[in-house]
Amino acid sequence: MKKHLLIALSIIFWLIPSVSVAEKESTLHRDALVAFHIVNDSRDPGVSWLMTNWLAQIKASRRISQQEKQAFGELFPNMPRDIEGGIIDQDTMIVIAPLISKNSISEDTLINLIKKDIPMKRFSYKGYAGYHRIGEGKMHISAFALSKKYAVLASNSDYIKKTIDIMENKKERLSDDSGYKETLSLLPPKADIMIFANNKDKGFSRILKGWEKKWKMTVFLSAPYLDSMGLSFDVINEDKMKGMLAFKCSQKNRIPDVVDDARFLGEVLRRKFAKEKIKYTSKVTLKDNYVFLEVEISGMKPLWIMLFNQ
Repeated sequence: MKKHLLIALSIIFWLIPSVSVAEKESTLHRDALVAFHIVNDSRDPGVSWLMTNWLAQIKASRRISQQEKQAFGELFPNMPRDIEGGIIDQDTMIVIAPLISKNSISEDTLINLIKKDIPMKRFSYKGYAGYHRIGEGKMHISAFALSKKYAVLASNSDYIKKTIDIMENKKERLSDDSGYKETLSLLPPKADIMIFANNKDKGFSRILKGWEKKWKMTVFLSAPYLDSMGLSFDVINEDKMKGMLAFKCSQKNRIPDVVDDARFLGEVLRRKFAKEKIKYTSKVTLKDNYVFLEVEISGMKPLWIMLFNQ
């Protein structure tokens, strides 16, 4: 579990406040339940600090093999500029990244990160070549495919092939959905990462319920009454972060419930951060059928260090 999170996060956290997600075309399928989009620029001071210190902790860790440490060391300097990915259903996650140059990420590097001492099987599809683990896992990065222009990583090789078809045909994409564009256009355009959660047919609320069972805590009772949710985060420096969550209500008579849950979520976060002696402030606002939760966090550095050491 920890290894696949490191792989995903090593891609997710090389970020920059630069381009609004709403302005970017998504190559994810329109039925994706959760989508994120990132633009990479090492000049961002907050993320540059995070990545430098994170890689240092990986290299110092006794729990990570030398082979994996070498792979992470090769991957970090070659992070693609434009990255997106998401959760497709309760079993499948995907990451898509245009390569900064041919062979900037090697097959050997990715194999060393995801193999887990499990046999790998080679496959090819429409100009892509890659590997998948025998016995691919749910919600784990278990497969990848590379072309001259893209790296695609996913929970299974079948969904990689479906994603390649979507990228090639440019049909049924998430960015063609008006709700996706509307929700993300309301978030601050400068952010390190933007996330869109699609609650079509209550898909996201079902995933959230599963997460809440693991957390042993309910954080958003009104989730079934959401049409979608957008989230934006800006890592300002090693100590400060800003964020905004936008909840689009599917039923106007449920807006008060969503407002109450947004306030409750803000209070839960305040208490969690207070335990770590981290300053946290938030406010809830309302516009039409959207509820906004804005947060500011300072004193993050000790928490980052603690997370790096886990």
